Amino acid sequence: MEILLIRPKTWNDFKNKNNFHDLNNFLSPSTFPPLGLLYVGAALENDGHNVTILDCNKEENDIKTIKEYVRTSDIIGFTVTNADFKTTNSLIKIIKKINPDIPIIIGGPHCIFFQKKSLETVPDADISVTSEADKSITQIIRYFQGDKKLSNIPGIFYKKNNKIIKGKDLEIIKDLNDLPFPARHLIDKYDYGKGYGNYLFKPKLTSMISSKGCPYKCRFCSRYGNFIDGWKVRERTAENVVDEILKIDKIYGSVFIVDDNFLANKKRALKIMDSLIKNKTSIELLIEGARVDSADEKLYRKMKKANVKLIGFGIESGNQDVLDFYNKKFTIEQARKAVKLANRMGFITMSTFILG
Repeated sequence: MEILLIRPKTWNDFKNKNNFHDLNNFLSPSTFPPLGLLYVGAALENDGHNVTILDCNKEENDIKTIKEYVRTSDIIGFTVTNADFKTTNSLIKIIKKINPDIPIIIGGPHCIFFQKKSLETVPDADISVTSEADKSITQIIRYFQGDKKLSNIPGIFYKKNNKIIKGKDLEIIKDLNDLPFPARHLIDKYDYGKGYGNYLFKPKLTSMISSKGCPYKCRFCSRYGNFIDGWKVRERTAENVVDEILKIDKIYGSVFIVDDNFLANKKRALKIMDSLIKNKTSIELLIEGARVDSADEKLYRKMKKANVKLIGFGIESGNQDVLDFYNKKFTIEQARKAVKLANRMGFITMSTFILG
């Protein structure tokens, strides 16, 4: 089947043509590829389907492009966040005017957080995937081919006779090593990694994830474990992570590692770095998530040799009482030491803070 996967524009009104230029800012949606769709695309391709991905954040005229692809697509899927579900609604209305009967599947953070309600906030969608879509997406397509019942598919809500119905209880993917690597070739037409019109890191940039979940329970965090029963920390093996990096080395200049807590397992992190050093990889590593209490000079020195260029910390506050209230389980002094060590290694440091 011909399947179209769409990431809608996330910031501002999608009708604003100037929005295309405004989005070229650091950490904006246009800077990094839609990793979730790349995993879904890989699963669909492995199941024999033809897949196209449209990243509206990278399209100068996303509506025109969508209209062109709708006419040749059998099914359309959207990744949806809380920041873009209204944009998604607008795009679906445009799609339905062209083809009222085309099935619309939604997934992503908005669906995970809102579960059944996601089909109320995006009322023209037919099916909502409320967990990891890597396994369920192929089952959903088989339903449209007449080979599967929606009621037997885990982790979804769907519409029937104007009612929203729940499928089987969702199933957590236990072994992340079983997943195919992201289908990065599906977005070769796009150029990621720019901020304010300039490359922020060595081009070209891609992203990857080596683990899911976090062992900590910070009070403010919208962790999936608060919404999904059985969601826990799952790690790909060091060998599997290195295998993916070796495959993209020389093709990409930088890779953004988007784990919640990449250095949580120091033994695994050391093994990854040792292997990258041994293989003399040239790709630069950008670590989005790390805790300050994982800072370790031996590990950081190996990270430097393995071409780590950036590390992001979730510090959140400079007040110990606030950190304790958040249940962060580290001290201000640990945060200072981690940032100083990272600076000494020459890493670009960034951090998230909660204000107000």
